[in-house]
Amino acid sequence: ITNTNPNTDGNAITLARDNAISGFIITSAINDAIYGTDLQNLEVSSCTFENTATFAIEASFSGNASISVTNNRFLNNINGIFLTLDGTSTVVCSENIFRNQLSVSNVPLEITTDSNTFVTRIENNVFDNNTTGSIRFNLNDVIDANIILLNNMITNNGMGSQASLGSSFVIIPDGITSRCSIVANGNTFSGNTSNSVYLHPSGAFTTLEITASANILSDNGGSALVLATSTVDTLTLLATDNTITGINDNGISVIGPMSTSTGNITINNNTFTDIGNMSNGIAINQDFSTLILTLLNNTISECEGSGILSFPPTNIDSLTLNISGNTISNCQNGSWNAASGISFDNYSNLAATVANNTLSDNMDPGFAIGAFTGGNPT
Repeated sequence: ITNTNPNTDGNAITLARDNAISGFIITSAINDAIYGTDLQNLEVSSCTFENTATFAIEASFSGNASISVTNNRFLNNINGIFLTLDGTSTVVCSENIFRNQLSVSNVPLEITTDSNTFVTRIENNVFDNNTTGSIRFNLNDVIDANIILLNNMITNNGMGSQASLGSSFVIIPDGITSRCSIVANGNTFSGNTSNSVYLHPSGAFTTLEITASANILSDNGGSALVLATSTVDTLTLLATDNTITGINDNGISVIGPMSTSTGNITINNNTFTDIGNMSNGIAINQDFSTLILTLLNNTISECEGSGILSFPPTNIDSLTLNISGNTISNCQNGSWNAASGISFDNYSNLAATVANNTLSDNMDPGFAIGAFTGGNPT
């Protein structure tokens, strides 16, 4: 199916409320390949979308919806998939190939949600050689967001005109998201221009839960994981068994501009190597009222900055800290503003265990707690 007549603006396929589309080749459509409004259910499988002038799939769902996009090929299109979800929704995106998308502003898979509950499972897809990013969620006063990212290959993508918004996986909140859960397991992020996972500082979260495990994040131009979220009441972050190497910003960074009420951050059994741009393996540079921070059995080496750094703009009111069993080597503190191995500053109340770590061949000083003045307890 095609539409190459510039004197018409029809779409190759216009949807009814319920559609299952399988086995089509849609090529060189002058408008959308698949388009629909006020839909309820949509299944798209085993199709090829190629050289589409606008969107391969553009669809909006005003009520409860079920969407499945599986085993398709999206090749050389201007834009990919754009879904708008306004009701309770379930989205499955699996076994697809997104390659050579040309837009400098839209990513291959973008989902906008408004005042609703939704579950999205993105699994076993290939995002390769696209001009900008891969996956983006726009959350507008969402009640409950559950996002699952499993075993995807996200490689060699640029950032277009989007800078951090051109990261591989982006969350943009607007208003207040009551609860957001993100699970990222077994994904490969490699050779991308910007960050791998990026949470934008707009909007607010009541509860934000992130689990990142067994991911490979290598040779990317930005960070592996950036939590730049502005306002969060309760943050839970668990990062385990990830391999982070050859990146050009902090490995894992929590850098939101505002204070978070309660944080529980656990970063265990990860490997960080070859961190450039005067950056750090782990950077916790956000203020908290209460923070429980556990960093166990990580291997961190060859950071141009520090291995582990915490330097929030204002004091963390209550910090419970456990840094144990880590191996930190060849970190340079290239900006000369912290200790090279482990450096913690700016807290009002501290209960800490720092034990059984191995620090070697780091620039002096290798270890400091409370090295700077201004509110640090003795």
